[in-house]
Amino acid sequence: MSITYTKYELKYLIDMNKEGKLVLPNFQREFVWDETKQKSMLSSFLVGLPIGGILNLSGVKGDFSSRRLCETKSYESPVIEREYLLDGQQRTSCLYSIFSDIFFDVSRFNEQFNEYFTRIRNRWFIDIEKIEEKDVFGFLNLKFQQDGLSFFEPDDVLPSLICKKIYKTKTDVWYHPKYVSKDVNGNILDGNRRENYIAEKACAEKLIPLYQIYENPDTGLHNRVLKKLAKQRMDDLEAAICNGEYSYNDILGHIDPDIQDRHGDGDKDAIDSAWHTLSAEWSTNVTNALRGILKCELPVIRLPKEEIGRAISVFSSINEGGMKLDLYDLIVARAAQQSDDKSLTERILDDIDNAIDISQALKNDISGFNVNSWSVKSFNVLEKEALSKTLKKHFLNALSIYVHKVKGEDVTIEHIKMKKILSLRAEEINANLSKVIKGLSRAYLFLHLKCGLAKLPELSYELMMLPIFNIVVDDAKWNDVNTIKRVENWYWISLFGGRFRELQNQRCIEDLKSLEKWIYDSGNENPFASRQNTVLEDPGYSDFDCLAMKLEKSPPGAISAAILQYTLSNQPTDFLRQDKITTWDIASQTDLRSQEERAQNVNAIICNIDKHHILPLAGSLNHQESSDKLREDKSHILNSPLNFSVIIAKSNKKIGSKSFNEYKNSIIDTAKGGHFLPDFIDQQSFNDDSEYYEEFLRLRHEKIKVAISTELSRLI
Repeated sequence: MSITYTKYELKYLIDMNKEGKLVLPNFQREFVWDETKQKSMLSSFLVGLPIGGILNLSGVKGDFSSRRLCETKSYESPVIEREYLLDGQQRTSCLYSIFSDIFFDVSRFNEQFNEYFTRIRNRWFIDIEKIEEKDVFGFLNLKFQQDGLSFFEPDDVLPSLICKKIYKTKTDVWYHPKYVSKDVNGNILDGNRRENYIAEKACAEKLIPLYQIYENPDTGLHNRVLKKLAKQRMDDLEAAICNGEYSYNDILGHIDPDIQDRHGDGDKDAIDSAWHTLSAEWSTNVTNALRGILKCELPVIRLPKEEIGRAISVFSSINEGGMKLDLYDLIVARAAQQSDDKSLTERILDDIDNAIDISQALKNDISGFNVNSWSVKSFNVLEKEALSKTLKKHFLNALSIYVHKVKGEDVTIEHIKMKKILSLRAEEINANLSKVIKGLSRAYLFLHLKCGLAKLPELSYELMMLPIFNIVVDDAKWNDVNTIKRVENWYWISLFGGRFRELQNQRCIEDLKSLEKWIYDSGNENPFASRQNTVLEDPGYSDFDCLAMKLEKSPPGAISAAILQYTLSNQPTDFLRQDKITTWDIASQTDLRSQEERAQNVNAIICNIDKHHILPLAGSLNHQESSDKLREDKSHILNSPLNFSVIIAKSNKKIGSKSFNEYKNSIIDTAKGGHFLPDFIDQQSFNDDSEYYEEFLRLRHEKIKVAISTELSRLI
């Protein structure tokens, strides 16, 4: 069976969903389009412009746990053969909720209300008065051709689209499903009398309801309203003719070419008949146009089940601007084949919520971190409460490597490529999920405590996580001091030596295997020792000429970040305060005030950090240059990575008001070692500022290099 290209009418799509023949696999994200996005799509759809295609996967009952369009809860359709909507959920759900009455069963309103996504709980209308300038529906003269909408642009229709929010308890508005309508005597109206009452309310506001077009295209509420609007406008036009604003021929000439003569003859019956025909034709034509919406077609690509691996490429090629499928979506789909009540993403979020135990081996040589468990959520692994792209990538690569290693396979670069990842079976994904998430959480905690990362987005080379995961996923190694030291040795020597600045996939796998061999076979010599010669000496990456801005290219962002992260890993003291700056205090936004400061009601000193110019832009520079100009000049030596460290934001603000001499003297002694600060040499012995800057930074480069070299020797 091959990929097929077809078109589905909107009515057919809604029919399929109601009959359980079209369902959403449970791994699909929630409905997220806001009112503006929905309105924009609707305006294009009404005038017949393309709104994008949908991608369906042919399947059978049990392939994936599923749900209906617009609904949050799982739904198991009794239909055996069905199509799973892989992409196009937003636009399809939007159209369904606009043209179908999702609150059709008033007796189940409370239950239905909870079942629908928040942004779906609306009723939509066309405000006939707001489009009189373009007169899209020919309301002014009650003249409208059935295909008339196709002559307009989305912007012509957009102002008329009205979205009324439905709230659970605000039932006193006429468009609410539970609104109680009463006659003048207070008697509750039901059936046709209620519908007619609601139509009167809608007509009074010049609103044409759209939400019964699917269920009752010919006789729904919209039809009642259109007839009433036509009658109102007819009365207005009669009055306008009497006032001389129009002639009978202007308004009724297309109904009866002799209408002006009939008026002169006093033929009231003929005139009344013409008015009736005008009103009926207009309401019928608009009703037919709205009914015709159900016949609008959406392009559909249908994938056979065995072609799911091509879904990414297929969707990317047909919907460049849309919300793209990715490899993670397909693995979530694969995991859902076991029909678990929760999607893979939901189970990952559950595991992330669980704090992990912190090994004593990891806390070795770390002071001030006095907790025994840690939540990975504090490491910014989520984006707006959803899994971050980085976490998804890490999960897929780690899962593939872990599962295939358990199966006895030798790890190769293929294990972090799409084909191998997609070969994972549902039971392998589900059975190893928690183990992999625990391993990732441990790797993230290692980066947090040992490597100076306050949050995951600070990781410059995403694949450097994998060799760490491969080791710490093992409970025994997680609790072994020597193992943790060797992993840290590999990390710093690789980061500062430029190992991952090219061929990342290949070098990730090579290092993963070398690190594993070194740790599991204690007799092996350090396979990374030869790299120590490149630490802060790799040409064009971390050598002094590169870092001192002496080359045409700016220093790589990874090495700039590495210097700051290495500084943080040493828990340096702030320049002006005796507080240690730690990644965990940054992540938790710790208030650093002492007991004495709290007693004195000193304002909170939150551990927010700033990148700080060690040689300030103002104070140690040629006064012909402004600090703002220097800050913008990324090639200036004062913007060298060697001239930055991290200090508490409030301290940075205080330093800004000091002269250079005051600033130098204000740095407390305990801060100098942790920030690798050389002595501030006498500027008078240099011919110009640039010579002074270069010498100062050369000394700092050497200090950092010696510190890293000493650290690497300790970590063997």
